[in-house]
Amino acid sequence: MAVAFRSASEDARGNSNTVVPSRPTGVQEGDLLLAVQASDVDGSLSSMTAPSGWTQISSESRGSDVGFVKVWQKIATSSEPSTYSFPDSTSSNCSIVIVALTGYDPSQPLAVTPTWAKGSNSTTHPAPSVTGTDGGLLLTAHIAGTDGTTRSYSAPSGMTLAQDSTLSSDGWILLGVYYDELTSSGATGTRIATCSSSRPYITMSLVVQQPSPLVISPSGINPGLVFGSPTVSVADAAQTVEVIGIATAEALGAPTVTVPTVATGPYPGVGLFPGSELFPGVAPATGDRSVFPATIDSQEAFGAPVVNTSDGSQIVVATGIDSEETFPIATVTVEPIPPQLVETVGIFTEEAFGRPVLTLSIPIPTADGRDTYYIDGIDLTQFAWAIETAEGLLSTPGTVGENVALPGRDGELQVFGGLGQPRRPDGPGRISFNMWLLGGDQITGYVPDGSTTQAEWFARWDELVRLLHRRIVAIDHARPDGTIRRAFGHLSPDETITPDRRPGTPWFARLRAVFTIPSGHWTDITPVTTGTLELPTNGYVDLSVFAAATAPCTELQVIFGPGNNPRLSTSTGHIGWNGVIEPGRQLGIDTATGFTHQAHGASWIPGFDRLTYSPGPRLFEIDPSEPLQAIFTHTTGADSTMTVEITGKRHYRTS
Repeated sequence: MAVAFRSASEDARGNSNTVVPSRPTGVQEGDLLLAVQASDVDGSLSSMTAPSGWTQISSESRGSDVGFVKVWQKIATSSEPSTYSFPDSTSSNCSIVIVALTGYDPSQPLAVTPTWAKGSNSTTHPAPSVTGTDGGLLLTAHIAGTDGTTRSYSAPSGMTLAQDSTLSSDGWILLGVYYDELTSSGATGTRIATCSSSRPYITMSLVVQQPSPLVISPSGINPGLVFGSPTVSVADAAQTVEVIGIATAEALGAPTVTVPTVATGPYPGVGLFPGSELFPGVAPATGDRSVFPATIDSQEAFGAPVVNTSDGSQIVVATGIDSEETFPIATVTVEPIPPQLVETVGIFTEEAFGRPVLTLSIPIPTADGRDTYYIDGIDLTQFAWAIETAEGLLSTPGTVGENVALPGRDGELQVFGGLGQPRRPDGPGRISFNMWLLGGDQITGYVPDGSTTQAEWFARWDELVRLLHRRIVAIDHARPDGTIRRAFGHLSPDETITPDRRPGTPWFARLRAVFTIPSGHWTDITPVTTGTLELPTNGYVDLSVFAAATAPCTELQVIFGPGNNPRLSTSTGHIGWNGVIEPGRQLGIDTATGFTHQAHGASWIPGFDRLTYSPGPRLFEIDPSEPLQAIFTHTTGADSTMTVEITGKRHYRTS
């Protein structure tokens, strides 16, 4: 069942401390409720709260000229109130839209969590392109600072208005929410809402996904693919093709039934044929123990013969097949228990090719405001009643590279970090977990009947050892601010996990596990993006979407639209492409690998040899300690524009 829009509601207030939207029409128990709450520049993120039962999933701000936005989520119950109160600052104008959806995946509603973009004065307010899912629903929100004047939005092309929320006059914040029911996977493309006047904006895109299939049903095997269809060519006369059945014994041979040795039984290891009765044990059980192989229809085995006819009457007879050449003789093992009936059944796809293997992605933890850690999606609080990572256990990676002392020269030659030089790279990361394992239930202290605190402690110890000693693990830190940072690491090779139990204490043991993070950095789980910007030469690109990072962001996707010789420059380096990108094409650059490729649009093969960058060795990076602004230049023409978009995960030196 695809995700579908049910209904929406809204409320907008002037200088008030609360918006009070009504329950969307027709809401039913189990519906997914998403609320987009916007506050103007006189508000703040900290003053925006929600009623009990709502969970914040993301937030964004442009406090200088638009305001603040939060996105909330709730699963509808059987007793939803008629209205909801969302408190805000008493000095701000505030608006909210609640959307009710059906047909979503209850185990993981969002395929793409809120992805943000923002920009200065413009009438075009683009929501970022994200990766859609077949049967999912794209939801975009567009928020504009209106400067005390009533404004309005026109819906993005191909999208339907869910709800807009404006004040009748003297409005300071404009909010529009739109949706599109997706019918395929792939990039959704930028969705642009048009504002009635040029205003600064914040936009958001998210994707709600439908439930994943729970059952794998392999398709049948086409007999012609297994055996091929016999071809008969005749010279003359009319022909008749008669398919001859294959006898069971010819197709499968006689099954062998092996009865296990029973100390008191007279028939250990007896080989039997179809129709034979089985008597395991001293006293044979009554009832039928016959073995009946099922017949294989010849057309299932071979497919219909193909005959090329000319004239005359002929009969084509399918010949027998030696069973041992076609199939090995089936072996059936029967335990000495009550009567059984053994049948040789048809061939299924999984029997012929093996069963499919499912590779499950690492679950994304729930950002519920707790400060906790997950290993491969498993909450460590299942094993420990306390976890410490501070006090020197969570450290930033050290820098790599040394200056060079030259004879006859004062000081040292600086080989990293100078103007026009690469920065000093970061070494591997490191995090240590101090945990206190718990015997018995971690909440109630209950010890199961027949067990002991020692037994329960060792059970947790074994589970934790298996978990931590995996070749590579995903470490997720769910932070109190509702964000999640992820790193991939392994146990430090020169340090082991060792429990330490103080004499005379209960079964509460301290354990220390040290992980090395080879990549050095933690990252967001989902990428952020500047959105698609259309700029003249020497236009400015706002990179503040990467402002929360604490390490240089190096794994980026840069997309240039049609035009000539695009170049993106920051205070520390640049990336560009010397060539012409024809209309209808886009150039994608993966800064982690140097791969140049077709992005959206018409198919083409851009050359890597035209790529230009400095200072190297990285193609391009965004360092949050440097000005978060870039200059976009091109030679398309003084009055012409090109598009540019930068997408990637923010990097962090610690979690």
